[in-house]
Amino acid sequence: MRAVRLARECSRDRRGFTLIEVMLALVIIGVALIPVLNLFQTATGNVVTAQRETRATFLAQARLDEVKGLGYEAINNVSRTTCPEDPDYEYAVAVELQGVAKKIAVTVYYTGGDGGERTVVLTTVRAAR
Repeated sequence: MRAVRLARECSRDRRGFTLIEVMLALVIIGVALIPVLNLFQTATGNVVTAQRETRATFLAQARLDEVKGLGYEAINNVSRTTCPEDPDYEYAVAVELQGVAKKIAVTVYYTGGDGGERTVVLTTVRAAR
């Protein structure tokens, strides 16, 4: 009788988890973490793309201001060229005559966070004075 009572007391005093319970918990945690880690990867790519798009917009505005500062007759097309401020970006200027005005479009080309080529286009119209 005493042996049975000792066995029951020993089994009640054992606290903790079995190996199967620990392994099952690790599997559940691992499966739950996969989507969270994918979210971090996607968010990081989006941040990089946003930073590059902001830089491209800044460069396009700088080129547009530069072209607008030229005399009306000096405003001409510029083929795709590397930006002097940042060699990771390229730009082109397209000029279209519209009556007595010129429509000026500055396009900046850059690589997005996903590795694909992206563009930013800023457009204005300049009239002859």
